[in-house]
Amino acid sequence: MPVAETPALLTIITRTYGQREGFLQAAAASVFGQLHRPIEWLIVEDGPSAAGEVIAAADVPEGIAVRVLTNPKLGRSAAANRGLDEATGAAIMFFDDDDELFPNHGSCLMDLLERHPLAAGAYSAAIEAERATEEPGAQITAEKIHFRPMASSGLLLRANPFPIQAVVFRRSCVFHQRFDTRLDALEDWLFWTEIFLERDLVWTPEITSRFYVPASKAVRKRRLKSHRDAERDYSMQAEALFAERGLWRWGEVVAHADRQLGDLALLARSELDIA
Repeated sequence: MPVAETPALLTIITRTYGQREGFLQAAAASVFGQLHRPIEWLIVEDGPSAAGEVIAAADVPEGIAVRVLTNPKLGRSAAANRGLDEATGAAIMFFDDDDELFPNHGSCLMDLLERHPLAAGAYSAAIEAERATEEPGAQITAEKIHFRPMASSGLLLRANPFPIQAVVFRRSCVFHQRFDTRLDALEDWLFWTEIFLERDLVWTPEITSRFYVPASKAVRKRRLKSHRDAERDYSMQAEALFAERGLWRWGEVVAHADRQLGDLALLARSELDIA
């Protein structure tokens, strides 16, 4: 009788800071409730945090290994890079401490990768939820489905098509690529471009996670301005990235992406993420 193969290890990287006990407890519920096993959960501190106390008090399920990685206050990108350096899973994902994973998240995306061995990553639909305050358990005032099928990975040159927690990627696709510590917003976008451009991505419209945005119009306006500024930073850094790596000329890359995409409506500025 054939022996069933052991499922691949999934590394989940969560960045945190300060005294965010409520957020980390909710994040732990998401990770511990995953149907997929085994899981390596790396909680990376950006400066001192409550992570150690939260995990010490938690009942960690079988099949999940948790490590808290201490760091000085160096920023979100540096914390992400520490997680990438320490990850041992066949696949990796990022999960911010104020987002939510549904139980099917890991199993759904890991199954997609298993069924598509040449794909560099997989992503799924998510719910974008507005909440009254930026506190765990705050009232949700509005929700919508966030999902953009990609005709080509070239879409990454024009828009950041998915929230960070919606993506699982193969560790074998990550070599020297790391988050750019000069970016304070949309820091994942350049990283996705580095590892996914000209590679296959697979996706499913199945909803497997939820991420939160503030309901306050004033807060959303400030965040939108920050993201618009970051879009310009992305373009400059992406162009520099291609130059220093000896890749195609930037203009040729963008033209190639535009030819692949075809449907220019997908590139509309109003479609860009503001969460």
